Amino acid sequence: MSKIVYCPRNDYVLVKIVDLGKSPGGVLTPQAAIEGKEFFVEAKGPDVKHLEVGDKVLMIGVLKEDYAYLPSSKDLILIKQANIPIIFKEMDH
Repeated sequence: MSKIVYCPRNDYVLVKIVDLGKSPGGVLTPQAAIEGKEFFVEAKGPDVKHLEVGDKVLMIGVLKEDYAYLPSSKDLILIKQANIPIIFKEMDH
């Protein structure tokens, strides 16, 4: 059995959705899938700066214009680094 390794190019980032959003009837809807969910960097291109695999991020944009789901997985999104305005970092007091 082969394993898929994702290697985004240039300044693209592969983001994993932790919990997919569903409508009350259980149907996956693209907008509900991103609103209020957590996103983690799964892989990044060689030109991506200040992001590491595993970082929790905020993602902005419009489906098919700024980001796209991977055809093989509805919990992975490909997006440009410019559409990731915030990285969440844990801080010790």
